[in-house]
Amino acid sequence: MKNAESTEALHTDLACERMRADLDLAGVEYNECEEDGYRIARLTVTSDAGAECIGKPKGRYVTVSFPPLYELSEEDAAGLAGLLSRLIGEFTAAQSAPVRSVLAVGLGNRYMTSDAIGPESIRAMLATRHLRQEDPSLFSRCAEVEIALLSPGVMAQTGIES
Repeated sequence: MKNAESTEALHTDLACERMRADLDLAGVEYNECEEDGYRIARLTVTSDAGAECIGKPKGRYVTVSFPPLYELSEEDAAGLAGLLSRLIGEFTAAQSAPVRSVLAVGLGNRYMTSDAIGPESIRAMLATRHLRQEDPSLFSRCAEVEIALLSPGVMAQTGIES
C-alpha cells in the first residue's frame, strides 16, 4: 500500500479527487476509463478502513469529466445526456428491489456558471412524489416512480456543508 498522505490534506466534494490511479488502498476500488469521449472515474469504498482513508462514506461514486457545456454541440450535449442517463440507470439496476422513489439533489452554486449544473438540473426536473397522494390518477399518467427534488446551495450561501 502506498502512502496516502497527499489525499488527507484535501478538502473536496468529489470522491474521485481524493484518489489517484496509482494509489492502492485497502477497501477502495478505483478506476478511470474513457467512454463516448468523456473521462469517467469510478470509485467504490467497500470498508470502514477505506472510508476513513479517503474521508468518504462507504458507497459507489461516479464522476464524469466534460468540457464546459457551452462548448458542446447539440449532438455532443445529447450524447452526454445519454451517457449520464445510462450511468444513473446503472445505479438503479444495482438495487436489489425495484426503485419506487428517488431523491435528486442538485448540489452547486446557482449563481456561478461553472458550479450551477446541479441546481440547473434540478430546475429542469419534475417532482412527482407529492402526486401519489394528492392526485393518484395524474401520478399514474405521468410517473413511474416518486421523485423528490432538493437544491440546497453551497456552504458559502447557507453556512451548511451539504
